[in-house]
Amino acid sequence: IVTNSGGPGIIATDGCIEAGLELPTLSHDTQTTLKENLFPEATVSNPVDVLATATPEHYGLTLRELIRDSKVDSILVNFITPFFVDCEGVAREIVKASEKREKPVIAVIMTDKEQQAETLRIIKKGNIPTYDFAEMATKTLRAMVRMSDYRQRAKEPFEPFGDVDKNAARSLVTTALKENTNILGAEQCVQILDFYRIPQAPALVGANLHQCLSAAREIGFPVALKVDSVDVIHKTEVGGLSLNIANEQCLKKEFNNLRGKFRSHSREYVFQKYLTGGIEVIAGAKAVDGVGHVVMFGLGGVLVEVMKDVVFQFAPLNRTGAQRMIKSTKGYPVLRGFRGQEGANTERLIEILMRVSQLVTEVPEITELDLNPIIAYKDPSRTVAVDVRIKISG
Repeated sequence: IVTNSGGPGIIATDGCIEAGLELPTLSHDTQTTLKENLFPEATVSNPVDVLATATPEHYGLTLRELIRDSKVDSILVNFITPFFVDCEGVAREIVKASEKREKPVIAVIMTDKEQQAETLRIIKKGNIPTYDFAEMATKTLRAMVRMSDYRQRAKEPFEPFGDVDKNAARSLVTTALKENTNILGAEQCVQILDFYRIPQAPALVGANLHQCLSAAREIGFPVALKVDSVDVIHKTEVGGLSLNIANEQCLKKEFNNLRGKFRSHSREYVFQKYLTGGIEVIAGAKAVDGVGHVVMFGLGGVLVEVMKDVVFQFAPLNRTGAQRMIKSTKGYPVLRGFRGQEGANTERLIEILMRVSQLVTEVPEITELDLNPIIAYKDPSRTVAVDVRIKISG
């Protein structure tokens, strides 16, 4: 950041931090050169405050030094136009320093647009992106970084897993579409995940109390019971989920409760072993018209819509892309282990994201896939999806 005023420099700094951009420490050579050539009162750390009285030559020298500094990837010039400075000269130096396009340079010009019309014209004619305030400029830099990362990832190899059964998955989806089904049932979802080796908690399905008791005995108490119906999406909100059922007596009570609530729905009941501990995350994918599929990851469970800590990336997703997605979430420190709490095995989560990406790439009829929650543990063998929802379209 280059600025000629402290306040706007602080605003630009805050904007960069909020946008997830790093402000590097300038190299020793850069700082030495700036100290020797700028006014003695200038600040030569990052942000570089050249002072309100800085000349066009000061700007030109500063920008050239920052462009040469290997620690700097892009430059934001914050310029308030003092009446006692050759503002048009400053504009020409900004354009001249950036004309080789070695690094992105964007400008925030805080000025009277009528009085400084020529200054603005020079900047814009030099193809320098120009903004009135730093907040929008930092968002632009963030978008540029993301696009650069995406282009770099696109060059990296994507090696699909060889242990999947693409044909079986496509056959299941094709059959469902012929039956005019657009939301897969619990058993179909289990099969799809099995075909792509996406780990899931063992599940059994029952349609009546006798089948449910049999399923619970097979899985072993305590169990979780949930209604399986295309009409019931958010099971927690409508009371379609019962957790930590300890014995058969409790199961009979919970089953009758669910049956009464959803008597008017076409439904079955899904049983899973009740899991304790771990960290709830969400993974999934969605088809976007004209783009393809995007893969999603974030903190999950019932808090996903409150926390809004989710990130997206285009499919197909390689290992580097999956790793960056996980690390870019605000909840990443929780996954690493926070304040004595056990974290999760992120390598297992990376693999799940890559398998989800491969699934929707090879079976594009899947328009939405949600694994929410996935219970993630330090022991990778314990990490499993406990709820899945898959929508399809022909």
